[in-house]
Amino acid sequence: LLSHQGRTKLEPGVTSVYGLSNVEGQKDADLGVYGGRNATIRQYPYLVSLLDLGIYVGTGSIISRSWVLTTALCVYKFDPQYLTVMAESKNGNTGSPFQAARIF
Repeated sequence: LLSHQGRTKLEPGVTSVYGLSNVEGQKDADLGVYGGRNATIRQYPYLVSLLDLGIYVGTGSIISRSWVLTTALCVYKFDPQYLTVMAESKNGNTGSPFQAARIF
């Protein structure tokens, strides 16, 4: 989809969830991946947030200087001109934005 300047080593088995909204009666700390652990962007700098018109639609992984890998569900039926890849993001909404060029 897009490029990013960093080079990182991918770590297998890492799962990331961004953009979960608070469910009534649940604390934010209760939301996440079952059995998961908190992590920082410094630990997993290759993770990016995908935003369509500023709304979170999924997470991707930087696999090269020019490509981000994600699931089809995150980008199916989206127009790349409205898709932003947010790199170096601590919360999914801030960081370094890149405009998507193509979706395959």
